[in-house]
Amino acid sequence: MLIGYEDHPLLPANASEGRAHILKEISDGVIDIPNEDVVSELPKLDDFITNFLYRLKDRPDALSDFFDPDVASFKLLWLCHPMIGEESKLFPSMIWRKGDVIVVSLVQH
Repeated sequence: MLIGYEDHPLLPANASEGRAHILKEISDGVIDIPNEDVVSELPKLDDFITNFLYRLKDRPDALSDFFDPDVASFKLLWLCHPMIGEESKLFPSMIWRKGDVIVVSLVQH
């Protein structure tokens, strides 16, 4: 799988391996990434967390609040209730940071 990284003030695209990155957005299953920006490593949990927080439309400050050292505790609870007769494609999850400790809970049903 080939992925590319976006530049972000908190997470630069050229950050070293093992650091979280913002993944380039995929539209219609096609990724238009110049060859020099291609990375062949699969995303890790830290990439998932940062991208999830970055792409929350109703919480535009979620990513910056998560990394803000002045925010002593950050907790995001994501609960998805499907409409009647529909199957949920999302699952309840929690991202919680208190100081330097991070707890992530992803529940699949």
